[in-house]
Amino acid sequence: MKTIDIIPDVHTEESAEQILLNQDGTISVEKIDSVYYPYHYMHYRLVWEGKRLGKLNKTVPCLIDMVLGRAAVANGEPVLETREVDDEIILAPKVSMEEIESIGHDFILKLHIAKAKMFHMPKLELPHRKTIYKKFFVVHCTNEYNESFLILFDTIDGNITVLV
Repeated sequence: MKTIDIIPDVHTEESAEQILLNQDGTISVEKIDSVYYPYHYMHYRLVWEGKRLGKLNKTVPCLIDMVLGRAAVANGEPVLETREVDDEIILAPKVSMEEIESIGHDFILKLHIAKAKMFHMPKLELPHRKTIYKKFFVVHCTNEYNESFLILFDTIDGNITVLV
């Protein structure tokens, strides 16, 4: 068992199954497994030197996918809850912390230097960072021809992806 911080679920196994059956009544849900996917939350502070540039100072929350290394701007600091979770259902990070720091740094700089249309580099501060997890369901399904397939179900926003 491991104690982790997660973004709280919106959907349960029951609601996920109902959503899937409403979208396609010809499938059967055989089994639902849970998996916790790692992200690294980084809260950057951009500080521009100089009196006139000071108005450009801002904070920018960023999420780095710790498996694929993709960066995205976060919608503020996530509300988290702490859970005890079996180690075997936690996806292991594939991206090192050094790579995550580089990805986040480069992502934030490119995003905000382009917006500011400046060649001057701001000072980047990183006052807050944390590894967090998001729960997904791996839904084992069969269709009307008894062919098996998997669906990845996002327990927060309900998005689905058919896996091959």
